[in-house]
Amino acid sequence: MKRFRIVVAVLVAFAVAVPFVVAPLVETQAQPKTKPTAKPKPAEADHAEMQEEHKAAEVEHEHWLKEISKWKSEHLRTLATLAKIQAVLLEHEAVLEEHAEHVRVHDRHLLDHELEIAEHEEGGGGETHAELAEKHKEFEGEHAETRKAHEEFERQHATEMDDVKKLLESLGGSE
Repeated sequence: MKRFRIVVAVLVAFAVAVPFVVAPLVETQAQPKTKPTAKPKPAEADHAEMQEEHKAAEVEHEHWLKEISKWKSEHLRTLATLAKIQAVLLEHEAVLEEHAEHVRVHDRHLLDHELEIAEHEEGGGGETHAELAEKHKEFEGEHAETRKAHEEFERQHATEMDDVKKLLESLGGSE
């Protein structure tokens, strides 16, 4: 049965192919013969030309492979650089968290100072007005330092984000 299917498949393929093979032969015989316009090249010359083209292609392939190798090396260096950038950004993230904690501590000092002022106004035993004024002066100094640090972080962050945006745009990406 299997052999029968194969024979049928071959016959069907032959039947389909016959018109494509026979028709051009019939057309060729019906047309008058003309002289060829160009001399056919001898096989050796044709082969030599093919071999020259192969040599040229090999040279081009070698060049392409050298370029690809160079590009792959550059990609690996870029990935290493990206890892360094990631490490720097993670370090910056840690510094930002330290800054946030400093702001939280400073905010607790503010609340503590508010409580001390309220206690003093209620006549409770605690610090004198002069001591409260001195603490407030210290608070204002801390606040000025915290503001200055925050403004520096703000400038640095804006610069970093602008650089990242430019890099993404140059690579055809988006934020």
